[in-house]
Amino acid sequence: VGSVGRLSGQKGHRYLVEAALRILSGRPDTVFVVVGEGEERGALERLAATLGVARSFRFPGFMVEVEKAYPVFDLFVLPSLYEPFGLAVLEAMAAGLPVVAAATGGLREIVEDETTGLLVPPGDPEALAQGVLHLMEHWESSARPMAERGRQQVHRRFGRQGAIARIEALYLGSEM
Repeated sequence: VGSVGRLSGQKGHRYLVEAALRILSGRPDTVFVVVGEGEERGALERLAATLGVARSFRFPGFMVEVEKAYPVFDLFVLPSLYEPFGLAVLEAMAAGLPVVAAATGGLREIVEDETTGLLVPPGDPEALAQGVLHLMEHWESSARPMAERGRQQVHRRFGRQGAIARIEALYLGSEM
């Protein structure tokens, strides 16, 4: 289970650490990789240790070429409390990963709940755990199809051709 982002309170990684207790009770072989750096890193590592899940977490820090992290993940989680856009979710979807994201800000516009990913209430580790476990337990029937629809959507809406079409529509005064 991977996540990418600045390690700050806004990004809500503490809820992923808290959700790990439930996820690990159902899937004890799960490994969590949280890529990024920030003022919350020490607190996240301490919380993982306090909850007894530290051995299942990896905090590799900042990566210049973060796109190289996505192929390592089986699924992607972004538990933000607020998120104006959600570039990491777009990158994960473009990489063909199933996504569980908090239903906040721009993430609600990127992820179509139960179609291109799962949206959960922000700040809710139980819902986050349920979403992750659902995708793990329903890989072929749910996670894989969502990931493919998400990949297609990102390329259609945010890829080069989609961007060109939106710019043309803007200049020509038509709607898409």
